[in-house]
Amino acid sequence: MPRWIQTLFGLREDQLIRNGYLSFWMSLGGVVLFLSAAVGVYYMVNVRLNAGVGDHVSYLREEARALSVDVASRQQLSSSFRVAADLLESSMSALSVVWIIIASLVIFCAYAAAASLRMRDLALEIQALKNRPGAWADGVCNKEGQS
Repeated sequence: MPRWIQTLFGLREDQLIRNGYLSFWMSLGGVVLFLSAAVGVYYMVNVRLNAGVGDHVSYLREEARALSVDVASRQQLSSSFRVAADLLESSMSALSVVWIIIASLVIFCAYAAAASLRMRDLALEIQALKNRPGAWADGVCNKEGQS
């Protein structure tokens, strides 16, 4: 493994070999955790909370309409109801996409799991090549720092 990759990750070959499966299973645990969180957030926001907030928004809009017809002194209360209804609607539209952000972490953890296994396999191959005499091409030495 090139020296710059080892310094970039701060890992040695023996650490990659020893901890490869551990990081794979930890990454798969992250996949399960974030997938369940994304499904839970989607269900809570888009299925359960959306209907209740929609009822409140329609009630606030009806009350604002009713107050705007009345005396001018209630115009401020009517505008406050409209602002509250708009705030609830914008909050729900923002919350309805949170599950997508959490679901993107599922993809990241899946890639991390695949990369940890691949790096472990590469470290095993390089270790096997170092231990086998004549495995390197002519002009390449199996000692680090020499060529």
